[in-house]
Amino acid sequence: MNRRFPWLPLASLCLPAFLAACGVPLGEIRSAAARGDVERALRLARGELEGVRAAAEGTVARLAAEEAARPALREALELAPASARDLLATWAAEDSTVDPASRTFARARLSELEGGAWEEELRAARSASDPLVRAYAVRGLAAAGLPAGELLEALADPAPEVTRAAAAGLAALAEAGEEPPAAIRPALREAFASARDPATRARLAATLDPTDPADLQALLDALDAEDPGLRLAAAAALGGAPAPETLPPLRDLLEGDPCPAGLALARSLGRHGRAELRDAYLARILRETPRDDPLRAGALLALEPGGTHGAALREAAENGGPREVVAACERLLDAGDDAGCRGRLRALAAAGTPFDPALAAAELLFEEGDPPAAAWLRSYVVQASPAVRRRVMTAAAARRFDDSVIAIGLADPDPGVAAAAAMAALRVPDPLARPGVAP
Repeated sequence: MNRRFPWLPLASLCLPAFLAACGVPLGEIRSAAARGDVERALRLARGELEGVRAAAEGTVARLAAEEAARPALREALELAPASARDLLATWAAEDSTVDPASRTFARARLSELEGGAWEEELRAARSASDPLVRAYAVRGLAAAGLPAGELLEALADPAPEVTRAAAAGLAALAEAGEEPPAAIRPALREAFASARDPATRARLAATLDPTDPADLQALLDALDAEDPGLRLAAAAALGGAPAPETLPPLRDLLEGDPCPAGLALARSLGRHGRAELRDAYLARILRETPRDDPLRAGALLALEPGGTHGAALREAAENGGPREVVAACERLLDAGDDAGCRGRLRALAAAGTPFDPALAAAELLFEEGDPPAAAWLRSYVVQASPAVRRRVMTAAAARRFDDSVIAIGLADPDPGVAAAAAMAALRVPDPLARPGVAP
């Protein structure tokens, strides 16, 4: 008996039957396609995908009926495709038997998916005693076009869940190019400076204008915050500051020891047309930080393949540490440049150590359609913690369809993993979709 994963023997017995219920193996579909028998390939694909989707829908129904599993299912439904709307509509209905938080979540999620829905009910939920209900209400109303002034009012709520939802709504408006009205800008700046919750402040950083002197100073002050997430958000927002190299705090950040906030600033500077400042900082990271330092991986992911950047990426892919190899190969493969990456990633994934970069290598190869990757990914999934298993199901498995990987997730005893696997399966809405590739 596996003491860490006592469910594995049961899963290994059930998996063949489960996959048979899902349809024929993907290999048979691919073989039919390779022979030119397109009609057979499509017919098999229909049964394959419909079988997996039916199993996923059964998993969702089972979890929805378990009150203890609903928070995990709500988390998974954040990525819900259109095919999950029936469940959301059932939860959202007036006669629904689910808890108020799940009902309000469903209404908010439908508002996001449909560009506004359940507005009257969501407005009523803003006065609920449960802060989670109020937070979902603000979120749903923001998707329906709640004005910036009303979102600003929601920042006065004592619950951090609500202020985060309001801040996210304001940040979404800013990212969409909708500038806050001039009349509320001072209050928005004050909310950023005085909010007690660092996550709320981090989200509000995107709403400030670094070309405005008062907003600029508020962001500069936040560079000294204790919370690392807030420091990163402030640094990213400051990329749009005029003449950043003339501002002492930003100059010190760019010229001091490489750090995450400096990398966030450099990447933002690149997006704001200051590529020379970005590139100089990235070069310093690669020159001054130790081999395989996480900061080096972040710098490599910020490089654009081609030219001198391409040379740096190929150097890291060939001679870097495990994290560097994965980061460099991700950028190179995105640009269609193998540069020996598949072989290095296969060696890392097969070795299984260090665990995090080895898993990342398997995920990258899996998404690239590399034949051995699914087997490696399955082996990682059955040995990993629930958090890692959820990561695989919400990322790699949701982006590239593979029945064997999804089946392990659907059979997982952790509700969060099973729910994430169900959402991955439901992301294939068309049974005639090209086998192996999720939209």
